[in-house]
Parts: sequence; C-alpha cells; structure tokens
Amino acid sequence: MEKPRRAVVAKLDAGSVKEPSESIRGKVASSVGKQTLFLISSANFSETVQMLVKIITNEMVHEAIYLSTHDSFRFLANYFNDELVDINKIAFIDCVSKTMGIRVVNERIFLVDSVSDLDNIDSAVSNLMGLLKGKKNFFILDSIEGLAISNSEKESIDFIKQIITKMQAQKMTGIYFAIREERDSHMIKNLEKLFEQVIEI
Repeated sequence: MEKPRRAVVAKLDAGSVKEPSESIRGKVASSVGKQTLFLISSANFSETVQMLVKIITNEMVHEAIYLSTHDSFRFLANYFNDELVDINKIAFIDCVSKTMGIRVVNERIFLVDSVSDLDNIDSAVSNLMGLLKGKKNFFILDSIEGLAISNSEKESIDFIKQIITKMQAQKMTGIYFAIREERDSHMIKNLEKLFEQVIEI
C-alpha cells in the first residue's frame, strides 16, 4: 500500500493584516492546484482569514466557494467589504441563515439547514462548482473546528476527505482553515496527512 504523502509544513511571518508579507502571498500562490491546511493563530484568526481571501479574490483574481460553518453570508459580506474584498468572486455556503428564517437569496448563496447537514453541504459544493467562471478556482472551508462542533470527529474527517477528493478530481484548489493552537489535537493530527501543504500563520 502506498504511504500517504507527508505534508509540507511551513511557518510564516504573515506581516500585518492590512499589508500581508510577500512570503504569505507566495505561499497562497503556491497552494494553487493543491489541498492546503492553514493553521492560523486564534489571536487574529478572523483578520487573517480576511487577508487570505483578499489575496485570492483581489490580487490573484480567482473565484471561490466559501463554506462558512459559523457566520452568515450577510455578516461575511459586510466584514469582507470593510477591507474591499471582491465578494462578487465568492459563492457562499451558509449554514446559519436558515435558522434566522432566510430562505432564498441568489444562485451564488446556498443555504443549508445547519453545519451538521453534510449531505446538503456536499451537494451545495457540487452545484456551486458549476457556477464559477474561469480556471484555478478555490474552495475555502472556514473552519475545521466549526465543522467539528456539530459533527463527530469521524464525520468531520470523512467529510473533509470527501471534499478533498472532489477538489482533486476537478483540479480545484482547497484551502482549509483551522486554529493553530489546536495543532496537537487528535483530529488535526489525523487530518494533516491528507493535505499536500500545512502552513502555520
């Protein structure tokens, strides 16, 4: 049996959230075509995610499917707009808004009942992949911990494996966010071997 590939691990100085360093820009660029786990410090997790998404959409000019496990698309749209992130390049999978009575938005915003509704999340990923234009598009999971709150560790790992396989088959880039301080957790240790790169910020 072939041994799983060992992920390439890099620690980076992210620079400031407002002005990312060239090293972090380079690592985001190097993730194109791969499945990469980004381990982000809890101290500035949201700001770093915002920075990375801005690099992908504004600087690299790629489209992305953004699976949010804990924020509504409206919150994210406002939050990203604060830093002029091009949200027109993002298709959202929102696991929150249905609980607030929102039902239909537009074809680039897919609402699911909850983060535990993994079958519908998987279907949403497939549907939205067909809407993205151009090549070298991204899938972004924010975050692994958010996924694990409402699903067992096994369910979460199996789902991520399924998404990775889907991305690889379609030659899409996968970016998966997790909290850096959880690096030694059982779940992250089990997941790391699935990725081609692991980048700490």
